[in-house]
Amino acid sequence: MVELPVREGVSIVAAFYVPTAAPVAEAELARHCAERLARYKCPRSFRAVDALPRSANGKLLRRALATT
Repeated sequence: MVELPVREGVSIVAAFYVPTAAPVAEAELARHCAERLARYKCPRSFRAVDALPRSANGKLLRRALATT
């Protein structure tokens, strides 16, 4: 999950995911998160990407996701 700026002084939590063979509905992802996370931690936006950017060490590059 990444914090994305919406406008000056306002940001939201967004979840990035790599879809599998079958597409996943955003409502299903939101329900899954609501069952497992505290309300303030639930993403407001879900974005499908081809691959998650990783560093040479294999760590997730959250800054690269924020510009996607």
